[in-house]
Amino acid sequence: MSKNTVVSLIFGIVLILLGIFLLFLPGFENYMWIFLAWLPVIVMECYGVKETKGLLLPGGI
Repeated sequence: MSKNTVVSLIFGIVLILLGIFLLFLPGFENYMWIFLAWLPVIVMECYGVKETKGLLLPGGI
């Protein structure tokens, strides 16, 4: 499996879990700001892995 496949698989699993949590945990939407704050970082990681092999961007940048 290539790195892009693994990242896409992990990203898909995270989105599925997020949907399940939103459906079945009543108070989970109160903590959605944490996900929204980290969403740009996750997108940066995905683009970094796709464009340059072996590149992982630090989460703080």
